Amino acid sequence: MESGDHGILTQATGRGWCGRPDGPGRWPALPLAVVACAAIAACAPRRAEPPAPGPATTAPRAAVPASAREFEIDPEVSVVSMLVRRAGKLSGFGHVHVVTSADETGRVWFGATPDLSGFEVRVPVGAFVVDDPAARAAAGPEFAAKVPEDARTGTRRNMLGPDVLDAARYPEIVVSSAGPLDDTAPSKLKVRIVVRGAQLEREVPVSAHIGADSVSARGSFTVLQSELGIKPFSIVGGAIAVADEVEIRFNAVARAVGGSR
Repeated sequence: MESGDHGILTQATGRGWCGRPDGPGRWPALPLAVVACAAIAACAPRRAEPPAPGPATTAPRAAVPASAREFEIDPEVSVVSMLVRRAGKLSGFGHVHVVTSADETGRVWFGATPDLSGFEVRVPVGAFVVDDPAARAAAGPEFAAKVPEDARTGTRRNMLGPDVLDAARYPEIVVSSAGPLDDTAPSKLKVRIVVRGAQLEREVPVSAHIGADSVSARGSFTVLQSELGIKPFSIVGGAIAVADEVEIRFNAVARAVGGSR
């Protein structure tokens, strides 16, 4: 099973079986053959169906108070990584994946009070990179194994398809503040996450620094695909599956832009 080749967050249906006994004594090998064939079928790159027609949809941008001190996300040093793991009794037939962001945009602002302060980060899903070797190495030993190029390509194609992130209609993931933001480095942030029209909130532990010229925050949290209306891929009665839980790690840096507006 290649979780990536059906998209990291998608559901597919397998058909048929891939072998037959040629003589006495061959039947005991059939279960393993079926599992192997199912894994091979899951690993084959699959062309996603064209998205349903409809206009692209983006979440409205947050309003920044005129007097706020504002910082702009620096995409050169900011990154969001999504770690996608395996599940099921036969998970050894699958791969784990690391998906990283690029070209992030957004703002952090501090108004006269915490209620007038906040942040918003927009992550273009079309810029996602699947299983970059450096990103896999940074993610830890669990992700050290190399993923074949065709698997990476298939993963990205299906991940962006209509069954998963539906990039044609929902080109951005938006993460924003869901409560007051103090200008003394917080240890927790209440965040709102919008993915393909679905919205959820989390209280996220962070390590943050707020200075005169820059703001930075790093941390991690988890989400369930099912919370976003996405059914995790599985085959062989769930024995080979993509885990519902996805770990998200982030490192965001914003630079001061022109002082007060």
